[in-house]
Amino acid sequence: DVARGAPEEAGDMPEGAGSNLDDWLASAKWNVRAFAYQHVACGIFRLANSQHMQEHEAEWARFTAAVTKGLGESNVQALQKALNAAHELLEYAPLPLCDLLAS
Repeated sequence: DVARGAPEEAGDMPEGAGSNLDDWLASAKWNVRAFAYQHVACGIFRLANSQHMQEHEAEWARFTAAVTKGLGESNVQALQKALNAAHELLEYAPLPLCDLLAS
C-alpha cells in the first residue's frame, strides 16, 4: 500500500542533456542534474509499486548511488531534487539500501 502519491514527472529533458542517467548526473549543468534526480525519484516510485520490486536489485543499487551522489550537490535547486529522490528512496527502498544511504 502506497502512503503518498507519485512524485511529479521530470518533464522535458534539458537541451544537451546526454542520453542516459550517468550522462545526466555527470553534467556540468545544474538543470540537467536536477532533471536526473527527479527522474530517479519517479523511477524509485515506479519500482516500488511494481509487483516484483525485490527482484530489481541492480536498479535499486543504481538509484541509491544516484541519490548518494545527489546529497553532495552544490547547486541548491539540484540539491532539492536530490533530496526529493532521497525521500522516495527512504520511503520505498529495501531497508539494507536505506542503511547504505545513511552511512
